[in-house]
Amino acid sequence: MRGTRVLTGVVLLASAVAVALVPGPVGADDSDCFVLGTDVVVRAGETKDCDVLVVQGDVIVEEGGTVDGDVAVAGGSAEVRGRVNGDLWASGDITLGASARVEGDAVALGEVVRAPGATVGGRSGRVQNMDAGLAGAPASDGGLSNAARAGVAAAGVLGAVVVAGLFAALAVAVAPDSMGRVRDALRASPGRSFAVGLVALVVAPLLLVIMFFVAPVLLLVYVLFLAVGAVGVSEWFGAVLAGGQGRAARAGIGGAVLALLLGIGYFTGSQIDRGWPISLLTLLLQVGLSSLALGAAMLTLIGKRPWPRGVAAESDAGELLSKGES
Repeated sequence: MRGTRVLTGVVLLASAVAVALVPGPVGADDSDCFVLGTDVVVRAGETKDCDVLVVQGDVIVEEGGTVDGDVAVAGGSAEVRGRVNGDLWASGDITLGASARVEGDAVALGEVVRAPGATVGGRSGRVQNMDAGLAGAPASDGGLSNAARAGVAAAGVLGAVVVAGLFAALAVAVAPDSMGRVRDALRASPGRSFAVGLVALVVAPLLLVIMFFVAPVLLLVYVLFLAVGAVGVSEWFGAVLAGGQGRAARAGIGGAVLALLLGIGYFTGSQIDRGWPISLLTLLLQVGLSSLALGAAMLTLIGKRPWPRGVAAESDAGELLSKGES
């Protein structure tokens, strides 16, 4: 129960920090080409000379406003009453006013509402209703251009790096003793941690159906073990990169760098021709890291007992944020 309370507290703290870091409303200047967590409004008489990518926000192009490029909205909707000189894609809904002009495709995962008078030069409609076999289409994957798809993927990598770093740092700050025991298990027995975790990683998917239908709480326990173990791996790796920093900083740096490595691997493998070897190597790296994380968490019972027995975790509060032993 204590481990569950610790993890819940860390998640809440991470959410609070993330909300605090989100900037305020954004206007339609050149900084709006890529925006995370806010809306973008292109007002009458304004022109955006770039591809506009918005993650977790909405895009509004007012009448008389122009986007001289593609518009991609991941985690939001788009409302256009002006002009888009490219493709328009949204994971939510697309609303086209009577004065809307879209030179390319207008495709959404949600609904596409076109007022009389709105014009679309390419395809228009929901992704589910599009003919995937259309030849000569200027965009793929339901109307999302290659540049926009790459932008969405890059934004996902950036988000994963931020979340991983924050989560690891806050977990160490909230539960230093528990996280320290997990890290110490990795230091003392990396081979055993890997072996135990690999077995758990292989067996767990085979039991997913039973776990889901018979005891759904076991899925939460599995995720909890993986999350706690990942923090230990992050701090362990962070000590190599930034041994002179405090424990929370080491964990944050380690988590962020590991997430960045995995993200770059998957991103590169998906963006280049014949990139499957890179994706395969990245998958093997992820399996290895997950095995270490699960194994260390299991050996220590998510940080409740030391491994090996008799090894004390770092618990000096002053060392959490200040420089300490590497």
